[in-house]
Amino acid sequence: MKKISLFSLFVFIIISETIAQTNWNIALRAGIDAIPTSSNDNNHGGNLPKGFHIGFIGKLPVINNISFQPEAQYTWINYYSHTTVPENDFINGIAQLYQIPPEQARQLVSDYWQKTETTTSYFYFPLLMRYQYSGRLALLLGPEIGLVYRNKDVNHLTAIVSGQSVEDQTTVHGTDGIHETNIALAAGAELDISKYTALELRYVRSLNSLEDSHSSTSSYYNFVQISLLYRFFSF
Repeated sequence: MKKISLFSLFVFIIISETIAQTNWNIALRAGIDAIPTSSNDNNHGGNLPKGFHIGFIGKLPVINNISFQPEAQYTWINYYSHTTVPENDFINGIAQLYQIPPEQARQLVSDYWQKTETTTSYFYFPLLMRYQYSGRLALLLGPEIGLVYRNKDVNHLTAIVSGQSVEDQTTVHGTDGIHETNIALAAGAELDISKYTALELRYVRSLNSLEDSHSSTSSYYNFVQISLLYRFFSF
């Protein structure tokens, strides 16, 4: 966690120094996220979570209507997913809870499931190319590098034991089981509202799985971001 914070600070300082020494244009970008999580595991489906992002973007002209647009962005997301609990682990947990043999616990349980609420904070560094398609419309394309800052999983376990519903909740902090670095590809469009404001729609697809190599599932983020931009200087 400390390494990620130091790396993020280092990248921010480098971008700031570069902007100060070159002919950059700067804007503030903020908005909401809609991020359905896709997965190759049917028991690990996602939903449409709540989220937001805020950060700074820069624009450095390259040639004609093409510019380089690096960004520094903080993203917070929250979503639910259905996760799998190994049957033996669950039965053993019920046996310990009721102080009975596992064989008896297995006969008492008719069904069980687990839902996980995940809250993750990222520092994202998009490195985009910008094409000014017309006077008011610009197109964006390029990679994004995301670093996990904080992660929390709240596991909600529900079981039907002897015909009654039994619930349990555990909270796990940290990044165990997930990739701390997310590489993604972004594409979007930006429409000018005025000289200093614009509306942007962006789609981002992660290229690597959110889970690490030890996980039995593979999930990928599909970002849909709606943003409002305020330019400190005219683009």
